[in-house]
Amino acid sequence: MANYDHIPYAASMGDIGIGPWNSTKQLADAIVDALLLELDRPYLLYNITDTLPSTDEGPVLLNGTEWWVWDEAIGAYRPQNAPTAAVVPGHDLYNGDFAIWQLGTSLSPGVGEYTADGWKVNWDNAGATRTVSRLQHTLGQTDVPDNPRFFYRFDQSVAGGVATLNQVLQRMQGLQTHAGERVYLVFWAKGDTDFQVSVRWRQVGFTAPSSTVVVNAGSVNLTTAWQKFTVPIDVPSVNGKSIDPLVDDYAEVALDLPLNTTFVFDLSHIDLKSDPDDPFPVSQPAMEWQRATYDLRVFQGDAGGTRAVGMGAMWSSGSFGIYLDMGSGMRKTPTMIIENASDWRISDLINTDALGGLTLFSARSSKKFLELSSTVAGTTIPDKHMIVLYNQATTDRLILNAGL
Repeated sequence: MANYDHIPYAASMGDIGIGPWNSTKQLADAIVDALLLELDRPYLLYNITDTLPSTDEGPVLLNGTEWWVWDEAIGAYRPQNAPTAAVVPGHDLYNGDFAIWQLGTSLSPGVGEYTADGWKVNWDNAGATRTVSRLQHTLGQTDVPDNPRFFYRFDQSVAGGVATLNQVLQRMQGLQTHAGERVYLVFWAKGDTDFQVSVRWRQVGFTAPSSTVVVNAGSVNLTTAWQKFTVPIDVPSVNGKSIDPLVDDYAEVALDLPLNTTFVFDLSHIDLKSDPDDPFPVSQPAMEWQRATYDLRVFQGDAGGTRAVGMGAMWSSGSFGIYLDMGSGMRKTPTMIIENASDWRISDLINTDALGGLTLFSARSSKKFLELSSTVAGTTIPDKHMIVLYNQATTDRLILNAGL
């Protein structure tokens, strides 16, 4: 049983009283009590000298030196300044439960493209048919622990030409990530038949002559049932090497999938850990979303044209500028893909013009602020008018990519 003193409620700031006080501690107790009431704190525990409470009993001062608070995500007390369960040291991958898919939940990606946020695909052959999609676990299933809602499916229905590479991967900023350490890739997976999947680690961005270091960490054998796999990875040291200042250096972890055959690969609950027994990080949607938009932002059109993507102004002779505020910012100044430019419009809320095109004005863009510039196909909007950019179709997107 914990040994602590409990300060009871005070009715209001006026209930501190007028004394006389029997001790300085008694006065301090009353003041703290009244302040806690103003902060809507039910009570305060302090001077814990044994074990922490097993339920939420308010903030705790442990051994008179360190405040501990209750963390609902882990169902236990943690130091007040320690990371919450959403930010667990040693966990470097994100969207490991595949909840965020800004580009859509059923995709036919090209080589090097994002699928689920954070997760890219890579291969070196042509003629294959590959579909990546988000599927749902049955609620209450026990094959994959912690009851995740979604899993990732990679379906290669046509093998195509001869391939030597076929991967699902995620990249982490900084090639020195976990350099000289052992880490563990932990995941659950199954296939439509029995086949092998290998794990590969790359450090990319050194100066010549060896710009990339590759570690083949090992292979696992999948069956048609969900299984847990733990693959140790001994990450090479970077001592004595130099990072190329002209490139985006990164560490990459990849799953090498079967080559030159058809297959279906299902992946769930994947994480990179310093300790294989660490719990899977508790998903915090707001933090996951912020991390995802650091790499990728997607603006979707709507048929009614009521969703403005950005605001700007007409300059002169039919040219204009549109400005996008990236809020918390992206990793770097992104590249831009605009789908079906003929479906995009600008309007001053009275007149509307079609676009002659749309380009990213790199000279006046940054990680947090983008300027898009172009000309219009018509000239009904007067110069110096404020304008908005929108899309009149439901399927067209403006995609900003700042990923590695």
